[in-house]
Amino acid sequence: MNTMKGTALKAYLKERNIHPASLAKSCRLSESYMSRILNAQRLNPRIGVLDSARS
Repeated sequence: MNTMKGTALKAYLKERNIHPASLAKSCRLSESYMSRILNAQRLNPRIGVLDSARS
């Protein structure tokens, strides 16, 4: 399983001192869904997820 995306996102969050739960809330995602993205259990988030992250 390719974990590069999750690892890059984890590094980004750590550099900017952003808690994954905060990112999940701002993207209107559950913490468990965000965790699956960060741990490469969910590799391709739905388009709606990506749109909400842009907002």
